[in-house]
Amino acid sequence: MAQSLVKDAVLTTTKITEQHPNNIVFWKSQVRIFYTLSQADPRYLPLALDSLKKAKTLAPTDANISYNLGLLYGQSGDSKKAIETLENTIKLKSNYTNAYYALGLFYHQEATENSGVVIDQGKEEKAIVLMKFILEKLDPNNQPAKEALKTWQQELPSSSK
Repeated sequence: MAQSLVKDAVLTTTKITEQHPNNIVFWKSQVRIFYTLSQADPRYLPLALDSLKKAKTLAPTDANISYNLGLLYGQSGDSKKAIETLENTIKLKSNYTNAYYALGLFYHQEATENSGVVIDQGKEEKAIVLMKFILEKLDPNNQPAKEALKTWQQELPSSSK
């Protein structure tokens, strides 16, 4: 039964976006459907990403679409594209706390090995600057940014602190 529901959802959303290719609401709905399905079956993540790219072409200045696109690039393993997209997102909306936070996380990911050892000091510094920006300019009580800084500063060599 579950497979039947998934098939129906995919067919319905595909049909609707084919019939209304310029309707941003339908593309956003398709993204949500594919992303939700991807939680159980990762094969749907590229479909969510493709749908979000289409939504981005329809609404290129929508910061929420840009933010979500950055996140999906990251979840798809393309942190360089995630960084590029999130950099664009904060240009679209300069006070988008979540975009700054995600951007900082992706810079940190690019700056460290899986063990947490910093291998690119420049990217690590960008990550730290972004978290400090959140705390100094956007939300001084942002707990995730505080935690990230605390953790990352413990990873830095003593001479860099």
